[in-house]
Amino acid sequence: MEKILNAIKENSSVTVRELTVIVGLTRRGVEKQVALLKAKGILHRVGPDKGGHWEIDERERIVLSQLPLTQDNLYLLILGKVFAVAEMYARHHDVALIDAMRKVYASDMYKQLEIEKTKFWHLGPVALYQAMDGMKN
Repeated sequence: MEKILNAIKENSSVTVRELTVIVGLTRRGVEKQVALLKAKGILHRVGPDKGGHWEIDERERIVLSQLPLTQDNLYLLILGKVFAVAEMYARHHDVALIDAMRKVYASDMYKQLEIEKTKFWHLGPVALYQAMDGMKN
């Protein structure tokens, strides 16, 4: 989310399509993060989709890297990890990315990843992929 906020700060007229390139997420991934930022009151769209611009409410903005990690906000961290694991799975198994995403979300590894106490969130994408590959799903 910080990458999205930084890109918007640099160019308030940036489009979702441009954000996908800048942050390296799918359109849906960017849309989800933008929706979260809007729901938290951090990001607002002024004007129409075409010709409008973004505004960041700095009073509401917090630096995500300084946010204490809890079960309630763990999803902020794992979204990028899930995407990276799905990309690896798609490449290694020659399947569509959407099918790989479904496989990751249905896996035992993901069930462990979404529980803060397991500390799976601390692992990098390669280790998570290996863990998923080694678990019965």
